Amino acid sequence: MDGVLYKHAEVERDIVKRLGKATEQLGLGPEGHQDLFRSHGSTIQGLLSEGHLSGDAVEPFYSGVYDGVNLEALKPDPLLALQLKSLRADDVCVWLATNSPRPFVDRVLQALGLESHLLRIVCPSSENGWVNKPDARFFEMLPRTQAKFFDDSLGHVRAAVAAGLPAVHVRRSDDVMMLVADALMVVPACWRLSKSHYLQAKEVADLRSLSAPVRSELAQQLSTFAGQDISVLDLGAGTLSMLSVILKALPKGSRVKYTAVDRDDELLKQAAAERLESQFQATAHASLPNTWQLPDREVSVTLLPGDAVEVLATLPSQTLVVGCSILDLIDVEALSTALRQHQASALLYFPIHYAGVTVFESPRQADVKLLTADYNRSLECRGQVTKVTDFYDSLGETIATGSSDWVLDSKACPDLFKQLASFMAVNALGFHGHAAVGEAVAALRSPGGLLAEDVVLKVENMDYLGRVPGSATAAPRRLAVEFSAPGEVCLVEEALRAPGEEEVVVKARYSAISAGTERRMLMQGPGTEPLDTTHAFGETAWPFRYGYCLVGSVVQSNCGDLLPGTRVFCFHPHASHAVAPRSAVKKIPDDISDEDAVFLANMETACALSQDAAPLVGESVAVFGAGTVGALTAAVLAHQGYSVTVIDPETDRVATLLQRFPQISCSAGKDFDVCVEVSGSADALGSAIKSCRRGGTVVLGSLYGESPVSLPLGLAFHRSEVSLKASQVSQIPAALSTRWTKERRFDLAWSLIRALRPKEWIGMHLVPITAAPDVYRDLMKQGQVPGPDGPPRQWVFSCQPDA
Repeated sequence: MDGVLYKHAEVERDIVKRLGKATEQLGLGPEGHQDLFRSHGSTIQGLLSEGHLSGDAVEPFYSGVYDGVNLEALKPDPLLALQLKSLRADDVCVWLATNSPRPFVDRVLQALGLESHLLRIVCPSSENGWVNKPDARFFEMLPRTQAKFFDDSLGHVRAAVAAGLPAVHVRRSDDVMMLVADALMVVPACWRLSKSHYLQAKEVADLRSLSAPVRSELAQQLSTFAGQDISVLDLGAGTLSMLSVILKALPKGSRVKYTAVDRDDELLKQAAAERLESQFQATAHASLPNTWQLPDREVSVTLLPGDAVEVLATLPSQTLVVGCSILDLIDVEALSTALRQHQASALLYFPIHYAGVTVFESPRQADVKLLTADYNRSLECRGQVTKVTDFYDSLGETIATGSSDWVLDSKACPDLFKQLASFMAVNALGFHGHAAVGEAVAALRSPGGLLAEDVVLKVENMDYLGRVPGSATAAPRRLAVEFSAPGEVCLVEEALRAPGEEEVVVKARYSAISAGTERRMLMQGPGTEPLDTTHAFGETAWPFRYGYCLVGSVVQSNCGDLLPGTRVFCFHPHASHAVAPRSAVKKIPDDISDEDAVFLANMETACALSQDAAPLVGESVAVFGAGTVGALTAAVLAHQGYSVTVIDPETDRVATLLQRFPQISCSAGKDFDVCVEVSGSADALGSAIKSCRRGGTVVLGSLYGESPVSLPLGLAFHRSEVSLKASQVSQIPAALSTRWTKERRFDLAWSLIRALRPKEWIGMHLVPITAAPDVYRDLMKQGQVPGPDGPPRQWVFSCQPDA
């Protein structure tokens, strides 16, 4: 099921992550689930075989792992539903053999829009002893005669073969219905091409079919930019087939920046090796990653993995936006909206898009017409557009259009001809019996088995040249939160300035509210000194702006190592967009989500507090305050193996923390070796001093400002020889500065975020940035913003105004 019936890596990653967490809770360590998978071929099979799971504990374990898996990424697949229904009516039985439990199977089928009665389901259950693949007993429950088994696990395939069941290893690029068609001998498997070979064959047909009048008009439009800088964005660039076409159309003497976007990162890398380096003799740029320079002209090519629509918002306005064969594969309305919002006045060149007609022309047309009779219906089932000409008005002002039909015969384009026929045959399985489809495919061949010479495949395509409406000169705007006077917050809409040298523009997604600090700032003002010596939060008078936990993506960059689209953490006040120096921006590691990354500044503070606390092995630590910083500090110290107690009057906050970290205690006492105060309460600081052992250390993590604080510093304090240690995060403490740097501590913070995953237990509550005045009004009244599920709760702005 997972990886065969559907292919959504995020769902599969969620399963593995939850399985790892559940296995770790059984005491097997963070890598226990991987060790069991390697040794048994299935984590749960390993848990059962080694006795970690048994009896009544198995079903709750399955529920704990699978019930919370997020299936939002799965969408209904109407064509697959029709194919399964047609196969069932044609006496072909499809079995679903999965290691997932039945409730999860039902959820997946419902998400995909598939009726469970169309499949015979075999999965672990109490009735079969929770047996999993690759256990041989699992395969005994499956048919052997006239059967074929598909699985994306090579270990499961080998086990099936050993059990006497013919099996096929499914790759990520395989369509399972294509494999079914192979098994039923509907279409020869040798007719299918790999993705790269298909694109190469398609490129030959595309370049031969491009509308000459539209290409001529494109060159005419671009001639007005002679001698200027020209930026070209190629959406769905694939193997860079359009690069040579665009280079021929560009005026001489222009400096060109060509950005190629595709979801398939590996395909782009292959294109760089095979086309840029070999065909164009391009050389990799010394300081810009994924960028190549052409030797005979001022052209730089940048490869940018990503989504075609999403990337439009991350790049500056382009001279030309290109997309070959992309319009019939994309949400055209979403593309149109993104173009109008972010690429006003750009030229548009969209060649080779499907115009709604595919037909085999042959004297034997009656035999082969079945393959295309319902072709458009099958495309519509998959969400593809079959007549893009209907969307021209939404794209922009039409400058020129022209026919770019494919006329494919068995002599000139045999490989592409067979690939398309194979694709059509598989789609036709949703509407016709497999025997009838097989006969139609057979009609494409001569008696000798070769492709018949009298069959021609005609696909009507169109080329489009247009311009996005609007003006590209309007200054971009942003929304910022401003503390205008004591207790008063307002939203400021303003022009977004262009980045300077070594600066970037970041489109914010999240900006976390530091409740305690921001409440004090809003009540007392910024003070007379900058709050942070590193990132120059230097406003010292009203009005001023605050915030330092912003996460987003780079949309414009004057920094060579930060390309547009890069996810970053930014030390910047709350705003929809940030213009920040390189020193205030941190790349987010690929394996850390935006939701976890928003805790970087707080995690660095927790690291600084833990380093200042510096408990010895065997010593006890008390953390006073279970807000975000206190909870993270307690978690870091507990993760390092120290005995930790958390003290906070908000019992719900403590309970939430203890649920995640049962090794932490909440019992108050007076014999702690180290006390860390992060509550912002003078009373808590006094309790910390009184609770510390003789000779112990109290670390002050709260910022009290200029207000006087009353502390118990009488005879008992003097006799205790307790040290008060001020802690701050903007610099490395002098005692550690010979070994530690800020970068080393940030690396530590990322690793602890990766290990502790704070978003999973510090409840994030999102509010739109437009609600900032209301949020701070509650903050002033109550001391903290109330959350529906109880603290600890981290409130976070969704930073786009329309979020």
